Amino acid sequence: MKVIKVLLAVILSIIFTIILTGGIFAYTIDSFVSKENIRTIFDQIEFEEFFDHEIENDPEIDKFVENFIKAPEMKEIIADLFEQAMDYVFTDQDVEVPRISDEDIEKIVNSDFYETELGITLSEAEKTELREHLVEVAEDVNETLANDLKSIKDEIYEDEILKFIFSSDFISTIIISLMIIAVLIVACRWSIFRPFSWLGISMIVAACLNISLNFLTKLIFATGESDALTNNFFDNMLSLWLRNSLIILGLGIILLVNYFILKKRFGKTENDKLLENL
Repeated sequence: MKVIKVLLAVILSIIFTIILTGGIFAYTIDSFVSKENIRTIFDQIEFEEFFDHEIENDPEIDKFVENFIKAPEMKEIIADLFEQAMDYVFTDQDVEVPRISDEDIEKIVNSDFYETELGITLSEAEKTELREHLVEVAEDVNETLANDLKSIKDEIYEDEILKFIFSSDFISTIIISLMIIAVLIVACRWSIFRPFSWLGISMIVAACLNISLNFLTKLIFATGESDALTNNFFDNMLSLWLRNSLIILGLGIILLVNYFILKKRFGKTENDKLLENL
């Protein structure tokens, strides 16, 4: 009976490790696409440096476009679009397709940026020209967003597995599964402190696997070339992934340390001996 319990505990610990390994990455993605995190990413982006690079490499961008593309209102609008796009694609609820609104255009046209930062005072004729140009750009962007985002969302939610992974219930399912397996491990190795070692080791292994994959991904990504915006997004995701892995690693170490402390303090009690023979 004792051998069967140990074997079951080993199998359950392996399953726990596998689910937790995937769960760490799944929670990272869930955190990454949240509105709060997208806003944090854009707050850290130096848009002027990014646009300077784009302008230098695109001779078709004239001085007129260069002026409004650097306006701080552009940063807000782009950040809002990304937030709404993530919300639209990665939620199973009925959410409107993100778009550049007339209000957004007016914010750019009436921005104080031109006068305070560039020393340019736009005449009404220039504002009208800028507004007309932005309306054309907005129509193209809105059409692209509507088509591309709808295509991505349809592809995700037509697949039942992907639909479940990106649903709001996925993380909850992982957490509940881990709790159930942890309880089963405790039942198999019924002891005052022994389950701490089994769960602690599983958490440490899962965390170390994620940390290794994190560094490997970073090394692979470092060999390629990408723009500043992509770098910011990728660095943010890797940071979240590493942070979540380190949290699990820390919890695993705490459980393992507690196991050794309790084992040294109490040893094998009569209660443990009795339970092992059940």
